[in-house]
Amino acid sequence: MTETAETATDGGLADLADRFDQDRAMATLTALCAEDLAGRGLGSPGHDLASRWLVAHLTSIGLDPRSDTFEVPEVFRLAEAPSVTVDGGPLAGELEHRRDYAEHPRSARMDAPAAGTAVRWDGTPVAGAWAVLERVPQGTAFVELVDQVRAAGGVGLLTPQDPDGSGFLTKRTVGAGVVQLPVVAVRSDLLKQLAGSTVTAYVPLVRAAATGAYP
Repeated sequence: MTETAETATDGGLADLADRFDQDRAMATLTALCAEDLAGRGLGSPGHDLASRWLVAHLTSIGLDPRSDTFEVPEVFRLAEAPSVTVDGGPLAGELEHRRDYAEHPRSARMDAPAAGTAVRWDGTPVAGAWAVLERVPQGTAFVELVDQVRAAGGVGLLTPQDPDGSGFLTKRTVGAGVVQLPVVAVRSDLLKQLAGSTVTAYVPLVRAAATGAYP
């Protein structure tokens, strides 16, 4: 009985695999990753375009999709292209967004590039420097640490973030309360190499309520 059921299940999976249309799947992925969708961020025009595309596509194959909407009190997005440049040390040059660094959900707004020497955080803030954190304290402890750095004239904080299986840093769209200094997430293995280098970062975030939708 068990053997028969397993055989039937295996046969069903094999049938599904045979019916999978790789070309069609790639065409769908290409459409949803198009440049004009700009990452499909929640609350962005690209998100709305992607939702409309999915509804139209599902309708074209005979389905009757309905879009459900949901409200998010606050999301953040980049106002324009970010940049992080390193002067000196093994990482000298321009870092790559999303592979080497990413926006941090608790970062203060940056209206202009911020520059300073990257200094490993040991509890003693350094004026004009980026504080490099090996670990990020949670909740109010992070707020208190940021306040210490800010009181001493620090530029901001560089925090670790591990890449996902694809090698990219995960995009985060919501987070806890905003702190009073810029915060930039840097790939963990690279962050350790920044100490002593001059880092110039511009990661301009804007925040607003957003309406999401999915078919």
